[in-house]
Amino acid sequence: MGDANVVNLQRALNRFAASVGFTPIAADGVVGTQTLITTKRVLTYIAVDLTETGEPFSQQASYFDAKTTTSTTVLAVSSAQLAAFLNQVATAWALPVTGPGMIIPGAGGGTVIGTKPGLATSLVGGWYKLAAWQKVGAVLLAIIAALWGAKQWKARKGGV
Repeated sequence: MGDANVVNLQRALNRFAASVGFTPIAADGVVGTQTLITTKRVLTYIAVDLTETGEPFSQQASYFDAKTTTSTTVLAVSSAQLAAFLNQVATAWALPVTGPGMIIPGAGGGTVIGTKPGLATSLVGGWYKLAAWQKVGAVLLAIIAALWGAKQWKARKGGV
């Protein structure tokens, strides 16, 4: 087993798996490519989704993203701080705790508090999970629907 701080970071990242839309990573205590990529995805999700996070979480996520996702070595050194931040956000969002012996600072002995439902159900969260071609398709479909609706409205207005 690797570093305990990295294990806590990996477990904290796995709390966001359903919300962000990724397969949970192994909590082996070794910072590898998957841990680095997953950290970047989770921090970007927190930073971008302002309607869900509120300004303080967003700014902190952007800070950690810039500071810690440059290399696996830097991420390993910052893993304790980052795990504490991610657990704070996950607790505020009432995301489930993963892994045995997970310590969440300030969460009342590991109790998950809050009433926020899973973020995967929000439209904004779903939008960020779409691939670029899916976003383009959704926008085109919305434009076509708007044009069709305008045509129908003009036809009814002219017929009355």
